[in-house]
This record gives sequence, C-alpha cells and structure tokens, in this order.
Amino acid sequence: MWYVDDLKISHVDGKVVDVVIELIKHEFGNEMPVPVMCGKIHDYLKIKIDFSKEGSVVMSMYNFIDKLLKEAPDLMKGGVIIRHCQSSFCSE
Repeated sequence: MWYVDDLKISHVDGKVVDVVIELIKHEFGNEMPVPVMCGKIHDYLKIKIDFSKEGSVVMSMYNFIDKLLKEAPDLMKGGVIIRHCQSSFCSE
C-alpha cells in the first residue's frame, strides 16, 4: 500500500490537472477520500505558496517560523552575545 501526503500538481493547462486528479481519485479514492484544494494561495509542507500576482510566485515560511518561535521554551527566548574572532578558534 502506498502513502502519499501533500502532493502538488500543476500544469499550464488546468484541464490536464483535472484529468490527473480524476485518475488519482479513480485509482486511490476507494481506499480513502482524496482531498483536493485549488486556488491562488496554498500551504504546502509548511510553505505558503502564493500565486496571486500574475507571472510570479511568492514562497514563505513566516507563519511556520512565527509559530515555532512562539512555542519555543523560555530558555530559548532573549538575546545572545556573539564575539567576533579573527580565526575559527577563540581563546576566550
């Protein structure tokens, strides 16, 4: 048995995507529902993919990183002091 999670399908011709989706549903839809999400903005593997502006795509992980930082333990919050060394090894 196969397990596939977060499959991204795209093509310049939307009809091709529809055919591929139907083939996948026909092959695997009897075992479990095949959810399909369409639109200009997607969350794929924690990456926000935005196709809203014609001719471009914007990918970001801001929401994921923000959530990660908010859930970080208190010991990880705050600042750090970074000392500059001339070599890879500092004597201090």
